[in-house]
Amino acid sequence: MTVDGAKVAQQGVCIDPATAVVCVDGKAVAVQRTRYWLVYKPRGVVSTCHDPEGRRTVLDLLPANGERLYPVGRLDFDSEGLLLLTNDGALALRLTHPRHEIDKVYLVQTPSELPPEALDRARRGVDSEGEHLCVAAIAPERPSRYGCIYRVVLRQGRKRQIRRIFTELGHSVTRLTRVSMGPLKLGMLKAGEWRELSAWELAGLYRAGGLEGGRAASDAQRRPSSASQGRAWASGPAVTGTRPTRGSHGAARTPSPYRRSGSAN
Repeated sequence: MTVDGAKVAQQGVCIDPATAVVCVDGKAVAVQRTRYWLVYKPRGVVSTCHDPEGRRTVLDLLPANGERLYPVGRLDFDSEGLLLLTNDGALALRLTHPRHEIDKVYLVQTPSELPPEALDRARRGVDSEGEHLCVAAIAPERPSRYGCIYRVVLRQGRKRQIRRIFTELGHSVTRLTRVSMGPLKLGMLKAGEWRELSAWELAGLYRAGGLEGGRAASDAQRRPSSASQGRAWASGPAVTGTRPTRGSHGAARTPSPYRRSGSAN
């Protein structure tokens, strides 16, 4: 094996994968770049890499460039919103581990208003299918012509957790949208759109996962600035390339996705 033409005779040699040329038996080894995509998963799309039933997956939303990407966490088939896809296994493992308690924020639409005692019960937790489920926070967001909308924060990661909690409270969920995960915000993305993370978003994810100062910190420094990121925004049949508006501190605002649709299902 050689690195930049020099033969390597020992283990543990550190290289810069962005610039080094690694050859094995005289053939160059391609180093896959770590990629980080923020996707607005629509309803009716599964958040897996492959579906045995042949349904559309989140990978079908991205360009087919041969990269192996994996969703971090999941969203139900009937749910929508922010989903992170990456080939960075170390980061994905940290973000999904319960010990790190990454806040995930959802807008939940119900046909009718929840009484105060139901909100208190959701905070204390309910028992469902042998599991104790609770929310980290829940509060009314605003009234809707199709019912009421609540902002729900989760730190657990149980299957269909919000829907199961609301079922135990005696209320159905007509729409469920994840609008943020840690430092990531859905912003102005619409259903089916996607974009790459900015350097500050990536750095924030590493801090949230307790990996600050690790390998990806240097990756983040090599990524394009937020200004040049605009040129990497998605374009294609399902993408308009709309950029999120920025707040006074540079964070993307998270407007309600419910303002753009008259559907409650």
